[in-house]
Amino acid sequence: VSGTINFTVNVDDNVPPTISISNPVSGQTVSGTVNFTVNVDDNVGIAQVEFFIDGYSLGIVTEEPYSHLWDTSSNIGAHGDEHALSAIVIDAAGNTSFSQPILVIVAN
Repeated sequence: VSGTINFTVNVDDNVPPTISISNPVSGQTVSGTVNFTVNVDDNVGIAQVEFFIDGYSLGIVTEEPYSHLWDTSSNIGAHGDEHALSAIVIDAAGNTSFSQPILVIVAN
């Protein structure tokens, strides 16, 4: 007797993803529309990335590229001075990681 046996191995994923802001860079002066971009990595897969300016959500992205176009003349971040950019990534297993926040200066 011969045959094929198929099976699936479910692995509990408790390894959090990694995230870092790649654009803009800390200390940069920005204006107009900025491509706010992060680098993410995970051993299983990314479910979503949420982008923040001064703690206010700009939106959620669920597929690559993990970036958000930020209109610096909008209500969020439009008033000059320094603004904190950060992001949160959630992997397919629900593990969460936070980016190191950076500060940028808006000059419109």
